[in-house]
Amino acid sequence: MKLFKKLSALLIAMIMVVGMVVPAMAEEAGYTLTIKHDDNITDAVDHVYKAYQIITGDISGEEGSYVLSNMKWGANAPSGKTPGAALTASELAEVKNWTSDTVKELVPTGDAQSTAVKSGTNYVFSNLAAGFYVVKDETNMGTNDKNDANSAVIVQVVGNTTITTKRAIPTVDKQVYDDEEAAWSDAADHDLYESFQFKLIATVPADADYAAYPTYKVVFHDTMSVGVAFESIASVKVGSETVPTDKYVSTATTAANNGSAESSWTLTIADIKPFVENLTAGTTVEVIYNAHLTKDVTTFYKESAASATPTNNKVYLEYSNKPGAEGTGKTVEDTVWVFSYEVDNTKVDGSNSSAPLANAGFKLYKEDGTEVALIKDGNVYRPITGDEVGVEMLSGSDGKFNIVGLDVGTYTIKETTTPAGYNTMADKTIEIAATTVENTDGASAKLTMTKNDTNNTIVNEKGALLPSTGGVGTTVFYIIGGILVLGAGVVLVTRRRMNEG
Repeated sequence: MKLFKKLSALLIAMIMVVGMVVPAMAEEAGYTLTIKHDDNITDAVDHVYKAYQIITGDISGEEGSYVLSNMKWGANAPSGKTPGAALTASELAEVKNWTSDTVKELVPTGDAQSTAVKSGTNYVFSNLAAGFYVVKDETNMGTNDKNDANSAVIVQVVGNTTITTKRAIPTVDKQVYDDEEAAWSDAADHDLYESFQFKLIATVPADADYAAYPTYKVVFHDTMSVGVAFESIASVKVGSETVPTDKYVSTATTAANNGSAESSWTLTIADIKPFVENLTAGTTVEVIYNAHLTKDVTTFYKESAASATPTNNKVYLEYSNKPGAEGTGKTVEDTVWVFSYEVDNTKVDGSNSSAPLANAGFKLYKEDGTEVALIKDGNVYRPITGDEVGVEMLSGSDGKFNIVGLDVGTYTIKETTTPAGYNTMADKTIEIAATTVENTDGASAKLTMTKNDTNNTIVNEKGALLPSTGGVGTTVFYIIGGILVLGAGVVLVTRRRMNEG
């Protein structure tokens, strides 16, 4: 009985001790680690952060100055280390010399100790035991379809701590060169078959995780609408440095991307790291390529349009988004717009505007006097391409000779063949002027015609009629002729008499 009482008293004492120790252990094990995104990027998917315990030990001190002593290898000790074993003197010296880059190269073993729970826009680990952790962003974003990025490895000796991460998400912009404005913009005007340029610009922001990427890949995915044909790559640059042709791959060809249908192509730089050492200030990747409009353009404009959808050309960027591993994300698409114009003309009789004149011939000239060589294509005339030879425009039985595929500018229509019985018309000056800008919805562009001589009635006046044979006019000539003959006879007789006298 006395022994039982002694054991009972000891058990009660042990329970009391355990009761005192457990809260202390719980307090020690109750650390939180909060990961806060501070980059103004909306998560494409909820991120999955997992914590791996590399080293454990006794923690002391206060937030911001925690000290870990009596260190042992943690539950997720790197390969070759024994979980729970105390660090040797040499291992301790090695750990003290670790840098953030060293730790990012650690490969934890075993299953993660904890997965963060999303709380608002933050991610929170709760009840973490004291230790030295590697936190990995193991979010699976799929392939090339999420505009988001993983964070690099995060290292923390746990106390109640908040860590702010900044993902670096590139953006992409497509622009088209407008020769009238001599500037790059979101919308431009061009003739059919006139060579012009598109520019693709990827802006890669400053990225503290840049060194953690094995390689940093960028891929431009370009889509050209019906009526836009690829010509050639003009230049590729990372920052101010030109990328040699053997350091990028383009799938664009003049055969496949010839404007007969919508087509897509890519330009890939497998690794921009050889061209930009770090991203402390960010960089740009720029591609300029040559293209032209073809006869397959589906819409030619003659008047203002609040939400026009002419030849629209798009690009999105695929970019590395998983530090320490291979993986890519995808930006939203950016669009530019290219306009071309139509000028409708009708040849009519000056005395009857409803009476069309057929087979009148015309040619078109630019303001500098250069002829715009045109060829008939169906019921319209358009600029020539390749080996085509320009022809004279002829008005049809309805008097029409419409022209498509013109840039903005001032032109002159000259009559080169005049219908019989009509006077050749004076040269006619026409002007096309417009402003074009992308709408805020990004899905269309606004066209405002500021001068649109795009629907012209061209008049020919009849020539003056000569009097017909046998008419009054001829009789008058006969009478006047007779009088002149009679007068000449009188003069002759008078002179003879004077001579005889």
